Amino acid sequence: MTVNVVDTDSDNDGIPDNLDNCPTIANDQTDTDSDGIGDACNDADDIDSDEYADSRDNCPTIANDQSDVDFDGIGDVCDTFPNDFDNDGFSDEIDNCILIANDQTDTNGDGFGDACDGGDFLVTVSTEPVIFPSPSSRCSPWAASWEVSGPRTGTWPPGT
Repeated sequence: MTVNVVDTDSDNDGIPDNLDNCPTIANDQTDTDSDGIGDACNDADDIDSDEYADSRDNCPTIANDQSDVDFDGIGDVCDTFPNDFDNDGFSDEIDNCILIANDQTDTNGDGFGDACDGGDFLVTVSTEPVIFPSPSSRCSPWAASWEVSGPRTGTWPPGT
């Protein structure tokens, strides 16, 4: 009995499909981002090999799952303050006004940033819009479930 073994080379580039980094497109096997997929088959370069094209990757130099808890467009693994809801450069754990970007100035020393002192602000509780008094008028502890234009939910004040 004779057995003939045939290595299939679908793209006829001289590299058998089982060894070809892009078996459907003839190529020179260049793999710039070293992800095991030849450049000819990559839809774009992917430096960190996380299968997100660099042009769409929220952290193109570090492989990640694209999580971005503060929705600032910078992946959590690359973000200096991944828990900075208002993107003002101050982590929510220390931010004196987490819903409004501010420089943390607190002129009256009440613990709430000047940006949050005075006036009311709109918070969506479940699906019903509710107006809460400004944070500076809170005298007793309270917590409300909040949602701000997206899937992020939490409690106010943080940690309650």
